[in-house]
Amino acid sequence: MFSSLLTDKLSEKTSLKTTTIISIIIILFSGISPYWINNFAYLLCTRAFMGIGLGLLNTAIASLPALYFSDDKSRDSAVGIQSAFVCAGGILFNILSGTFAKYNWKFVFLVQLLNIVPLIVAMILMPKTENKKVKTDISNKKNIFVKSAIPVAAISFICIILTCTYPLNLSLFVERSGLGNSQFVGLLASINSAIGFFIGLVFGKVYSKTKGKTLTLGLILTAAALLIVRFSPNQAILLIGSVFFGIGTSFISPTLYSMLYKRVKQEEIVLSVALLGIASNVSQFISPFIINPIAKAVDGNNIEGTRLFVASILIIVLLLILKLTEKRKIENRKSLIHLKDNELRNR
Repeated sequence: MFSSLLTDKLSEKTSLKTTTIISIIIILFSGISPYWINNFAYLLCTRAFMGIGLGLLNTAIASLPALYFSDDKSRDSAVGIQSAFVCAGGILFNILSGTFAKYNWKFVFLVQLLNIVPLIVAMILMPKTENKKVKTDISNKKNIFVKSAIPVAAISFICIILTCTYPLNLSLFVERSGLGNSQFVGLLASINSAIGFFIGLVFGKVYSKTKGKTLTLGLILTAAALLIVRFSPNQAILLIGSVFFGIGTSFISPTLYSMLYKRVKQEEIVLSVALLGIASNVSQFISPFIINPIAKAVDGNNIEGTRLFVASILIIVLLLILKLTEKRKIENRKSLIHLKDNELRNR
């Protein structure tokens, strides 16, 4: 979270290509070195360094679609493709880690050797300089809180608080409801990642057609999914609910990044992406501290299921707030246009 802010400072002194290469090397070294060193303090230190590397890498990589692609259509497609391969990477790392852990828990560290592939790709294929600047009419003074990025970061913050409820509570919910075991939960998680991969590949086309409705579509599907999962009578319905959840959440994240790219100036992209990343990390941390007390107040007997139910209701409330806000903005624009027309007529 903190190192993500350093990406902007580094990008002023060097290229994002260099920042990306440095971050992958940090992750690679801190990821595999605990395999050879049996020391818990060292393991903690390497986890801290991995956090630094991930903060730098995630911010740098998430900034690339806006910096490398000048037109909206190709930029939105790039956002979707990037999201797809994040999901694909999650599937690959989870499968390999689980397989290796059967033989020896330390073998899990060796999975990080896969980072050699993106390291080589970054060295050979990443351009040294950014392409044409993204054109926007927004002018801001550069500071840590980019004003035009704050609304998107706030929406992301709330969305993740609510959607995090599903992965945090799914295992216990499935177990206590008698609908499956840990293997079934693993299957549901893999399906969500696979759906994220395919949705990412077609995101650009969907977003170009739906535009402002993409976030609404994602939130509606996610809210419906949480309700289906909560009241599912069997594994088949639970599976359907999980599929809906995978589709819905796969639209939310890339949509927020596309919204962000259109709101900020080119020189503020990296800092804005860092702000969005910080909002994401903080919201994941505090999600249980917000949802759990509400769920307990509503129903203390079925706490995991109630958390899913509460999150779904709060997503619906968020949708209503967003729609009302959008309606007010449209009405304000219409009134301003009407006033300008009257002024021109009077003149």
